[in-house]
Amino acid sequence: MGTNMGIKKHFWLFLQTAGFETMDRIQEWPIFTLNVLGTIARIVFTVMFFQILYGQTTSIAGWELPQTYILLGTWFAIDSIAWASWTRGFQSRIPRMIRDGSLDRLLVQPVSLKCFISYRFIDLIFTTPSLVLGIGLVIWGFQTSSGPIHVLSYLFFFLLGLWLHFSFSVLLASINFYSILQSSMYIRTSLLQLGQYPIDVYHGMIKLVFSIVLPFAFMFSLPASVAVSGASWSLFVTAFIVALFFHAVSSFVWQQGLSHYESAKG
Repeated sequence: MGTNMGIKKHFWLFLQTAGFETMDRIQEWPIFTLNVLGTIARIVFTVMFFQILYGQTTSIAGWELPQTYILLGTWFAIDSIAWASWTRGFQSRIPRMIRDGSLDRLLVQPVSLKCFISYRFIDLIFTTPSLVLGIGLVIWGFQTSSGPIHVLSYLFFFLLGLWLHFSFSVLLASINFYSILQSSMYIRTSLLQLGQYPIDVYHGMIKLVFSIVLPFAFMFSLPASVAVSGASWSLFVTAFIVALFFHAVSSFVWQQGLSHYESAKG
């Protein structure tokens, strides 16, 4: 009963928040236009960069161009969904609210703070162009691939990638309870941009870190890989366990951070 009431509260809060934020965004159509142009330019330049690289070779670290299109589309799609929901809350607002003490108002709300923050600053307008173009890149990769495409496997690992992205964002935000990250958004963006490259271009300790410590391999490269090559049951289970593990770790660190939090207002 309590769980159902919590879900209903979050559902209605989500609808209200989405409505308010969407109305605000609609009024900023000049900025939206510039955002669309900037998004298109960013994706076009990224695609051109890889096309230049592949102009010299047929594959990079075993990845052919269509598979790289799927990787890039996956990266942009996951990043867009994250920006539309939890990124602004965890990476931009949490440090600010901890610093000025405004987090106190949210702590007394009868809902889960982590869940509420994940949609409180939702943006269904500005992130749409990037999401649409990301999906377009994935479809382009599917159509230009020479072999069969495993769509269901791709969707499963794509959802796991979203789950891992959320856990990573929570984990990064939790650091602010101990020491305010002045450049939280920059750190987040710089780290995640490394996921635009196939995991196999990295070697040794760097590849190990990006596979286990910072799970970019499971977050971005794995969905693109299984879309072309398919996945064994052991890979399905392993990836799910990795996502569950990072969720548990991020939740634990978040709760510890909340217990460590002291209002800036005293």
